[in-house]
Amino acid sequence: MEYLIYKITNKIDNKIYIGKHKTDNKNDEYFGSGLILKRAIEKYGKEYFIKEILIECNSEEEMNDKERDIVNEEFVSRDDTYNIKVGGAGGFDYINDNGKNHNGQWKNSMKKRGEKNRSRFRWLLDNDEEFRNEFKQKCSERMKLYQSINGNPFSGKSHSEETKKKMRESKQGMFDGKKNPNFGNHWITNGIENKLVKKDIIPDGWKKGRI
Repeated sequence: MEYLIYKITNKIDNKIYIGKHKTDNKNDEYFGSGLILKRAIEKYGKEYFIKEILIECNSEEEMNDKERDIVNEEFVSRDDTYNIKVGGAGGFDYINDNGKNHNGQWKNSMKKRGEKNRSRFRWLLDNDEEFRNEFKQKCSERMKLYQSINGNPFSGKSHSEETKKKMRESKQGMFDGKKNPNFGNHWITNGIENKLVKKDIIPDGWKKGRI
């Protein structure tokens, strides 16, 4: 088994992505798993990206340590990288391995990323439907695991009418007008995919609405 740290570079703007890969063939066609990287490849074409092996490790533990050393908070906050989370864990596993400390680990991870990375993550949640759905699914899976181990802390309880009223009042006007993250935008579709773009922008072959 090969344990690799690799780098992918966009030849157009020199933005980079650094990741890890465990494989039995280091010359396989694996080309990164980062969501923003995948979007860039779809936009520019795979031919405008190059992949190179930076480090060949002896074990998965060493591979994780190397990625953690390189892809740190400072690295993911840079404007020239596609990475949106610190290295050292796989996929969404950095949230938790067993579900027991889901909330605390998630909050600590977000705090360490820096303002730029939080803004990039927030933008993805607001504007990228696929990313948002994947994120919700992963969080739901972790919460179900947490509850299967620790039980549902809200089981047998319900909000009082006064609490419900306060919750409704606190949300009134929260997303009105310019406060709405999609203010000034609208959805368009070409019959196959959807895009959220600035109003009055409708390219040839596209129309207002979503499928």
